Amino acid sequence: MGHRSYVCRCSAESRSFVNFFAFVSFLALKEYLSLIPTRRVDRQVLLWAYFAIVAQYYWIYINWYIMALIFVPVYMFLFLPMRMVILGETQGFLKAVGTLQWGLMLTLSVSVIWLIC
Repeated sequence: MGHRSYVCRCSAESRSFVNFFAFVSFLALKEYLSLIPTRRVDRQVLLWAYFAIVAQYYWIYINWYIMALIFVPVYMFLFLPMRMVILGETQGFLKAVGTLQWGLMLTLSVSVIWLIC
């Protein structure tokens, strides 16, 4: 009986750590996006960038570390420019893609550091 309560307590602590780091990543991305110039047309793409935080920490929570390591640099680096192209605005495309991808790597690297430690 004592062992079972210990397992539940550890999983609750793990969930609280994941939630804490997800919140820190959200605040970091929000601050980063408030500092860089963003185009009005990219608002929908920014919503997908915020969704990447939820997905990234979900992979960590379910202990799928390989997916957590490759999610942003592979899937989001392909998905976000694709969404920008679908929107059709080509003026300032490379600058918008580059700054958004740099922001995702910068703010979600906290999760990868947490994985390594």
